[in-house]
Parts: sequence; C-alpha cells; structure tokens
Amino acid sequence: MSARRKQDPGLPRRLRNDSEGAAAVEFAIIFPVLVLFLFGIYEFGRLFWIQSSLQFAAEQAGRWAMANSTAGTGAIQTQCANSLTSVGLGGLSCSVTTTTITSSAGLTVPYNVITNSYVFSFATGMPFSTVTGRTFTLSGKSQVPKL
Repeated sequence: MSARRKQDPGLPRRLRNDSEGAAAVEFAIIFPVLVLFLFGIYEFGRLFWIQSSLQFAAEQAGRWAMANSTAGTGAIQTQCANSLTSVGLGGLSCSVTTTTITSSAGLTVPYNVITNSYVFSFATGMPFSTVTGRTFTLSGKSQVPKL
C-alpha cells in the first residue's frame, strides 16, 4: 500500500460547477467601482451647484442694481455678498467695475460688471482629490446697464 492518498478525480469538477459564493465575489469586484461612481456624482453635482449659485448671486445683484439706480459700487457688492450668503456660500466677495460700450451709432452706455469667484477643490478623502490633485476656479458674472 502506498502512503499517498488517492485523490478523488471528481473534486475539481464539483468545484467548477459549484456556484456558492459567486455573488459575494461579483459584489467585491463591482462595489469599488460603484462607490467611485457615486462619489463622482456627488462631487460633480456639488461643482455645478456652486457654479450655478455664483451666477445666480451675480445676476441678483445686477437686477438689484438696475432697480436701485442710485446705488453705489459698495452697495452692489454688499447685495451680491448677501445673495451668496443666502445660497450657502457666505464669506465670498464680489467685485463691481464700470465699463462703457459705444454703439455703432455713437451712443455710449455705461455698464456695471459684477463678478465673483470661488476656488473649488474636491472634498477631502474623495478619490478625485488624489486623482486630479487640482482645483478649479468657478466664477459668476453679470453685466447690466447703469440706468
């Protein structure tokens, strides 16, 4: 008699046909991709929300400047900062410059240009912060005539 134990020739065939635990393996493969995808949705949604909020605040300040034609630059900046605070982006500042545009007929119209900006970086710990390693400067701009 041999000291070696004879192997069952049907064992590999049984393991190959066994499907217990297959779902756990598939989940382990798909789960990291799913989490990365969900983080991406969250982060890019936040990016677009901030961009939209910046533009909204600049346009609101522009509308206010048109309705309050005697308001100075400081008052327009305060109105823009208040609009930013109302959408959850407090602490940001706005700038107001005055430019003139001359039409082909020779008519000169002064405009208030209201701008604001925000340096966006992906949230700490998110996979994109290590992948890209960069920030984006988002801005809002509105140009309204001085009445």
